[in-house]
Order: sequence, then C-alpha cells, then structure tokens
Amino acid sequence: LNHNFELKLHSFDCTYCTLGNINCKCKILEKVETYKYLGIILDYKLKWLYHVNNLISYLHTFFYILKDVKSYFNIKTKKIIYIALVQSIFSYGIMFRGCTYNTYLRELKVTINSIIKFLVSKPKSYSIKLIFNELG
Repeated sequence: LNHNFELKLHSFDCTYCTLGNINCKCKILEKVETYKYLGIILDYKLKWLYHVNNLISYLHTFFYILKDVKSYFNIKTKKIIYIALVQSIFSYGIMFRGCTYNTYLRELKVTINSIIKFLVSKPKSYSIKLIFNELG
C-alpha cells in the first residue's frame, strides 16, 4: 500500500478531476494528525482517542464548577443542571464514539459516573445503579 498519496481539494471548474492526473493544479490538503470540526476531534486513524481524552478533560472542569453550588440545590435542580451542562456535552457526537474501542470509553464512563456521584454527594464506591434507581 502506498501511504504517501495526496488528497486534493478540487474546484468546481477543475477539468482534470480524474484519478492519477498529474496536471491538476487544485490545492493539496495538508496532512494533519488531528482536526477539530464542529467540536469533534477527528484523528487520522479515526480511532477517537483524541476526542475522548479531550472530552474527559473538559468534563473534569465541571467538578470545580459544581463544587461551590451543589449544596444550594435540591436533587431535582441538580438533575436539571447535570442534563443541561454535562449530559448535553457528553451526548454531542455520541454516534461517532460508537465506532471506537471500549477501552477508550471506559475512562469517559468513569468520569461521567464520578460527576453524578459528586452531584448527589455519594462516595466513589457507591453503586451508580442505585443512584439511577433513586433518581428515577
């Protein structure tokens, strides 16, 4: 396999848009390791590790945001805050993450569960299933 191919961005009026044509003067796309598009980080192997790691890092910031306000709200309001702030970010692009390895997603799941336990003031060892049953 030849991994040194060039990908070109052909203009509408390109008359040389045929496979292997060397006369085409259209722009050659730059090879990059990752590219962020609409908030989703695509890597050149489509493995989603960069996106998942970025998402985990971003979700960790919610511990700092929520630590000061969680004691002021009842459980219903905390649930609304979680859905608005955390779940909306976690859910965006979820269909693409279905194409990645479970090992990449495991840490993401742990982070989400930790945020939920933190919000409802439960210890880390507390069962997430019990929390979901309690919250309905």
